[in-house]
Amino acid sequence: MSVRTATLLLALPFLVPSALSAEEAKPRGSDPVFATSGIASTFSLPEASRDAKVPTPESVLGHRIGARYTTPEEILVYARAVAAASPRVKVVPYGRTPEGRELIQLQISTPANLARIEEIRRGVVALASEEGARKESAERIAERSPVVVWIQCGVHGDEASGPEAALALLYVLAASNEADVLRDLESTVLLLDPDVNADGRGRHVAWWRSVAGAEDADPDPDGLEHQKTFWPAGRVNHYGFDMNRDWAFLTQPETRARVAAARAFPPQVFVDVHEMGAESSYFFPPAASPVHKEVPESSGRWLETFGRANAHAFDEQGWGYFVREVFDLYYPAYGDSWPTLRGAVGMTYEMAQSPGLSYLREDGHVLTLKERALKHTTALRATLATAAANRKALLLDFAAFTRSSIERGTRAFVLPAGQDRSRLHALATLLDEQGIRVEVTTKPISGFQGRKDPLPEGSLLVDSAQPLGRLASTLLEKSAGLSPAFLETERRNLLTEEQEAFYDVTAWSLPHAFALASFETTEKARFAGARAPWNRSRPLEAVPAARFGWL
Repeated sequence: MSVRTATLLLALPFLVPSALSAEEAKPRGSDPVFATSGIASTFSLPEASRDAKVPTPESVLGHRIGARYTTPEEILVYARAVAAASPRVKVVPYGRTPEGRELIQLQISTPANLARIEEIRRGVVALASEEGARKESAERIAERSPVVVWIQCGVHGDEASGPEAALALLYVLAASNEADVLRDLESTVLLLDPDVNADGRGRHVAWWRSVAGAEDADPDPDGLEHQKTFWPAGRVNHYGFDMNRDWAFLTQPETRARVAAARAFPPQVFVDVHEMGAESSYFFPPAASPVHKEVPESSGRWLETFGRANAHAFDEQGWGYFVREVFDLYYPAYGDSWPTLRGAVGMTYEMAQSPGLSYLREDGHVLTLKERALKHTTALRATLATAAANRKALLLDFAAFTRSSIERGTRAFVLPAGQDRSRLHALATLLDEQGIRVEVTTKPISGFQGRKDPLPEGSLLVDSAQPLGRLASTLLEKSAGLSPAFLETERRNLLTEEQEAFYDVTAWSLPHAFALASFETTEKARFAGARAPWNRSRPLEAVPAARFGWL
């Protein structure tokens, strides 16, 4: 995610004394996954504790995780090899990139859960609906449903350790017979997207192989393999677009496919795996300020819960990390804020990175791909365990989010007819693809907000009293608002030439983006008997013949 280097900061409230000798207690050679070079492995899965039928990464790819970069094509090969050997894994294709690479989701759980995966899917879809979110219905569903955890890796293709960690996590969950893994699989369905930006990753890996030497990786920061001088770099997709800014706008085919998959199988926990500057450490929630006002209080509590679990896992290894800095939860089109505004616990995880396999940091430590993938894998395992331990509460809070969106939806957003028809249709289509309910007025409405002329028939109406009312309000309101305390802090930062708190994007209102006039009202009674569902397939009205054209 980062385009700036985050400041290294240990989160003191999270730190506890940790045992650094855990590695010494593990049998030698008990790590079948990670490269033998680099930092000492903190991962152990002895032969007696794993299913020999599940292939290790090395047996399929020819290398261990962290020894070299894995191509997008190799990721698909390994995912299918594991799925063929393990009844815990199912490969579900959900789209293709502009360059034709297949996008897959790995459904990972117990064989019993996968056998009833459609029932589980229908249950969580119901929790996101008005009927299913009612307390009685939600209790029945939460009583027997696993919690759904979505992990996506590599939306920035040159933040390369996430997909490597995905392969490590896949092996562990498919092969391990350890009690904690089996327990977590019983209570969760993991939807693992191992390579979100396959075109960007393919470009990055091809570039690295073209500049890296045949011998061991060069840790010199001035080495060519650490200088990304080509464009478009692997960060962006085929069209040069940063897909981690696209969740609200759906301009890219990969984003549209992923949003459709998320609507079809809504998660209660969503983790977006990233990398940041080489001189940093590791970031996980709680998020930095500002936090959008539509983010419910329950999200803040869950971010604390998951953050403390991750902190405990890192403290056990003596690893540094930071929280509440750099990465805010304000712009609704990030991979953490978008799912949050749909009721999930959305989180960004960031690991220090280098373009090559190893990098000599200013503190003298050599940061390796193995270390990057190992730390991501550790955080993801802690996240899955935390979700499993809080299964029912997460499901019930997901339903409560839906109820609260409906109950607090006092506003409606109106886009009057008579404006550019294609833009009105495009905006309505975008909202519909997000799952937001759009309506149209069926007759002129007089006296609307003191207007001299009646509001025309065929105007678009979006009522915030709907399951995705929080997301609808966020996307359509003209001003999101910020707390006075945050604004005062930003003012001081400006005057003292300190770094601002915003990560990057601060404005997004969809009506403005589409150059459409819009109005906000609480007088929804005026539309009684004069509203109907918007019909996406209805053809646009004929446009009168034009006298002028613009080039």
